[in-house]
Amino acid sequence: MKWLNTDIYSWLELSLVLISTIGWVGTYISVIRHEKKYGFVEMPFFIACGNLVWEFLYSWTYAQHINLGLLFVWGTRAWFFLDVYIFWLMLKDNGNDIQTPIIRKYYRPILAILLVIWFCIIYAIAETGLDNIPFMSMAQPIGRLGGFSAYILNFGISMLYIVQYLQRYEQLPFSKTTAVLKWFGTACVTVFFFLADPHNTVLLTLASLVFVLDISYIVLMFILPQPPLPPRKQ
Repeated sequence: MKWLNTDIYSWLELSLVLISTIGWVGTYISVIRHEKKYGFVEMPFFIACGNLVWEFLYSWTYAQHINLGLLFVWGTRAWFFLDVYIFWLMLKDNGNDIQTPIIRKYYRPILAILLVIWFCIIYAIAETGLDNIPFMSMAQPIGRLGGFSAYILNFGISMLYIVQYLQRYEQLPFSKTTAVLKWFGTACVTVFFFLADPHNTVLLTLASLVFVLDISYIVLMFILPQPPLPPRKQ
């Protein structure tokens, strides 16, 4: 596999995915640094489990289908290793900031169950061809880039970030840096899919909704600013 597949994809398309990859690396690093400062993993645990499964599958099981080039395979693996560390931080924090007592009590078993559930969902989506590109030519796909399953996860995280913020912005710290990096990284790959798979109405609808939610979350953080919150002692 070449480092960059310019035989199938244009330089513009490859550049958009590369910027998106870097944006999401920055997002995960921001989540980690935020936890180190405040002792709070702001990524919703329900979707964090799905992210870890997606990145495991597309880093290793379906790596040969990421035909953008070897650079992007290793970019996905960078996401995976960062997400493993975020998942470890979630285990370390042990759900201390979760409001629902029954979920907090059985936090770790719930995480394990969610990993299994997300594995079944994402594996089924990939194996039935819904993650293929182009979607409308499933008999002869040119790649399996994980777009549909990724945007299902992305829609979930974008929605839950807004819900979390509305519920607890006065008690828990949330990062504007993470919000902007997530929006930027996702927006770049959204433009890529509009160029590379323009007939995939389902994916592009999800992508557009995620864009609106991400912008709404950033705006919300300025409309309802957080009070000063001191760093927690670790």
